[in-house]
Amino acid sequence: MKCDNCGGDSSPGASFCQYCGATLVWKSVEELSREQTFAKIRASQQFQQALSSARIVKLPKIHGIQKAMVTIAPLMILLVAVPMLFIPLVMGGIFAVVGFSSRSPWGGLLGIVPLIAIPVPLIAIGVGIYLFKNLRSNMNKMENAPVHTEPVIAVAKRTHISGGGGDHSASTHYYVTFELEDAERREFPVWDGRMYGRIAEQDAGVLFLRDKFAVDFDRVAITL
Repeated sequence: MKCDNCGGDSSPGASFCQYCGATLVWKSVEELSREQTFAKIRASQQFQQALSSARIVKLPKIHGIQKAMVTIAPLMILLVAVPMLFIPLVMGGIFAVVGFSSRSPWGGLLGIVPLIAIPVPLIAIGVGIYLFKNLRSNMNKMENAPVHTEPVIAVAKRTHISGGGGDHSASTHYYVTFELEDAERREFPVWDGRMYGRIAEQDAGVLFLRDKFAVDFDRVAITL
């Protein structure tokens, strides 16, 4: 940055000019034009080295616990739902036997009553299979999809909490909206909550994408 008082160049982050001692005023992203901001991101060392093998290998990995949960959660649903599917069938048989033994012309229809509950475990089984396939697919994309980088400015953050009712644990989902170089604003799901915590609104930097997921972010200090 050039000092407004003497014109000398000072190192990034300095508070005072090293030549004349004047206070340096650093301009923020809001004070620069979009073109200037994105030009500085592209010219930064972070952007130039973003797709290097040394940087790619440092991208966050999915932890073993997360992988286990992707398998365990749907499996628990299936373990509960599959036995529940047989209960209406067994009860229907018992009711039918009792109905026929009563010699009533409508007695056999009692066996139909428990069968009304069959759609409930069927829906649960369908949900378990869908969750397993969907979560496994997303995890595979997070780990193996090609890495794409974008110069961006963070403009908004939000979280979404699901579950947590009764005996169920709550899950927190993280989202960040970034402004891209073409002025489009897009919201990306963030898998790693630690990355979400490192980003502040108006941060400029390099966004690492795999498929639709934001997997990492390198902040770039924007100065004149």
